[in-house]
This record gives sequence, C-alpha cells and structure tokens, in this order.
Amino acid sequence: MIVSASGNENTHLGWPAVYDEVVSVGAVDQKLERAGFSNFGHELDVTAPGVDIYSTYPVGRYAKLSGTSMATPIVSGVIALLIASASQSKIKLTPDVIMEMIRERSVDLGERGFDDMFGNGLINVYKLIEGND
Repeated sequence: MIVSASGNENTHLGWPAVYDEVVSVGAVDQKLERAGFSNFGHELDVTAPGVDIYSTYPVGRYAKLSGTSMATPIVSGVIALLIASASQSKIKLTPDVIMEMIRERSVDLGERGFDDMFGNGLINVYKLIEGND
C-alpha cells in the first residue's frame, strides 16, 4: 500500500495523494478538528493526529512538529499493525480490503459520513484490528 500526506497548503490535495491507489492522509489537532494547514478534497481518505507531534529532529534532537507528514506515519503504522494481526490469523489482506476497512471503521468527523475535510474520518487502530464498529 502507498500512504501519502495530503499536503500542508490548505488547498486541494496534491500529488501523489490524489491517486485512487494511494491512501491520502489529512491532519487533525488535539481537539479532533481539521488542522488549518491540511489539504482537502474528495480524494482524501482518512485523517490522523498531525499537530504538535513529538518527533525526531536533526542533530540527535527531538521536536514537536506539525503537518500531514506527521499524520501519515501514524496511518502507515496502523495499516502495518492490521496486516500483522491478520497474518497471525492466516488472513491475507489486499489493499482494496484494507481501504474498505478504513472506510467502514474510521471515526466519523465533520459532516456525517464521508466529507472533503476529513475523508472517512479519524483512523482507529482498535476498530480496524478488533473489527468493532
């Protein structure tokens, strides 16, 4: 699977996030509101925390950083955990199945259902792995 940041210009998604084959990721803040910089559009798939994320920084330091590039590894990690969990049960997940699971099991934010600002909502590792709706 290819997971891509939606971009940080508060405008329509950029490339490669607009491709159908890519899981495009927007950012939310601690209040689960769309980060003001996060790009949006009908191609946006899901959001994840992307404001004040404690991360590595050059010269052996750490810093709080914000951006859809901070949200994207969260989604990548959740997908990796989902694949690992499924493989322990001898289940092979295809990218299409994973994307459908993300659509069905994300936490709805913004307008009810899919919307251009949050996509399918906030990625939810528990619902994805445990299958709870």
